[in-house]
Amino acid sequence: QKLGIALALLNNPKLVILDEPMNGLDPKAVKNVRETIIDFKNQGVTFLISSHILSELVKVTDSILIIDKGKIIKETTMEELNQSNE
Repeated sequence: QKLGIALALLNNPKLVILDEPMNGLDPKAVKNVRETIIDFKNQGVTFLISSHILSELVKVTDSILIIDKGKIIKETTMEELNQSNE
């Protein structure tokens, strides 16, 4: 996972697509990947992340797009999503 992410970031891309980037990683590696995503995001890189680990997505995302069977069913910000669950 870490090698794949490193390769994806190698040429200073504007968009990085990651599929389950935290899957199978130990807690220290998850933290490192999360920090790397945030660092690159702060430099203007856009990430499209597919993941079922919502607790990790909350820590790195600004906006969320929920897709079911190929159709967008919800597009929102993390802040709006958190407020709707209160």
